[in-house]
Amino acid sequence: MSTIVKGAMDAVILRLQAIWVSGGYNTDTGNQVYAGVRTFQDDMTFPIVTVFTGNEFVEKLTYNSYRSERTINIECYVKDATTPTISLERLIEDVQRAMEQTDISLGGLVEVLDYTGIEETEQPDGGSDIAGVRITYVITFQRQYGA
Repeated sequence: MSTIVKGAMDAVILRLQAIWVSGGYNTDTGNQVYAGVRTFQDDMTFPIVTVFTGNEFVEKLTYNSYRSERTINIECYVKDATTPTISLERLIEDVQRAMEQTDISLGGLVEVLDYTGIEETEQPDGGSDIAGVRITYVITFQRQYGA
């Protein structure tokens, strides 16, 4: 993982860790933010948010520089046997509020952080009362090598 992507991931995780009811959010998810976790453990408390990188698209600018667009995936999970859709929508609202601040450069780490959409995640094994979505953002940045 490049230094830029690592810094962006850290900034995203920091934003998500601010999700607390005491801060005006719907949920207390700030203590259940994971980097790259793709399976549930017995000791996890829901709701859960996990962050991982995805595809990268590259535009060559010169012989040694390019502009990259790298996907940042945020998977959100709730465990609610009675109203999973409502619980999930509250969590989606929290994640979007935490991510979509006026600073779209993540503190100058990237050119732009851009929202690209939501898709339903696959149902985890044995998780009949677990519902989830993947919220996708893309970071755009430039890199140069050999200079």
